[in-house]
Amino acid sequence: MFRGLLSAKHINRVDLLGTALLLGAGIFAITAVQQVEVHGNWSSALTISLLVLSGPLFALFLWRERCVTRASEESDTEPVFPWRFVENRVWMAMIMNTFFVGTVFTTLIIQIPLRLQAAGVYLLPYGLLAPPGGLFCNWLMGKKNLPPIVVFFTGASIQTVAVALLSILPTTEHFWMPSLGYEVMAGFGTGMNLGGLLMVAPYVCEERDLSVGSAAINQFRFLGGSFGLAIVSSVMYSYTRGKYEDFLPPEIIKALLESLTVVENLQPAVRERVRQVLAEGYNLQMKILIGFAMLQIVTTVLMWEKKVRRIKG
Repeated sequence: MFRGLLSAKHINRVDLLGTALLLGAGIFAITAVQQVEVHGNWSSALTISLLVLSGPLFALFLWRERCVTRASEESDTEPVFPWRFVENRVWMAMIMNTFFVGTVFTTLIIQIPLRLQAAGVYLLPYGLLAPPGGLFCNWLMGKKNLPPIVVFFTGASIQTVAVALLSILPTTEHFWMPSLGYEVMAGFGTGMNLGGLLMVAPYVCEERDLSVGSAAINQFRFLGGSFGLAIVSSVMYSYTRGKYEDFLPPEIIKALLESLTVVENLQPAVRERVRQVLAEGYNLQMKILIGFAMLQIVTTVLMWEKKVRRIKG
């Protein structure tokens, strides 16, 4: 079976160049953002070089997909991202929605345990509520015939409120129990939109594009998660380093930025100030996520159609 998949006939159907261009553009852009952690600013030569390379690669990717789509009737090569997607406003709004919900979803998975400075058990309220959120979304659209745009707007609104509440957690040392409730809201909201977008995909894209359409939903979710995590990590790095400079020597700052285990060796008063800075930095990260959650509301509005689309269960 696998030998057949690797035959020349099947390989010729794969748009290898388009795949490479998309992969390269994504890697360069994500790496550029992450380099801010290393160099501390956006003006370093490496960061600028990576961003300069990423833009043209993405433009070439779109040009390549347009050419492959137009030639698909005469060629065996199938586009990775058919140009029909770009011409479909509702579908592009879904892709952007997927990107932004992926940003919130992935970043919270990584940052919640770090913010609470506890084991992964405190992530359970968030992780366990995401699947029920998806099921609830599918039930609303499939059984109750609620328009997807209404469901996505609700899910994005829940995320916005939840992340806003997570951004104002007290910076005290004691664990804040209401944060578990905020996690429940965030998990349920992200689950609604993640599950709903996959369910709606077959009703928006053409049948011939269903396989690449479903793959695009997942691809842009992971891409959004990577971008979001890189952005909030860079902001955290810049913020904490600037605050540390007010009361710590350069060698201690360097050690702290490399590993937080150094905190245990500091004086109690200094340790408390470091903990305060970290807590403020994590709250700042959540404030950034508020923007990504609200962008889901904007992209959901872009999905509006004169004849409201519904999904029959």
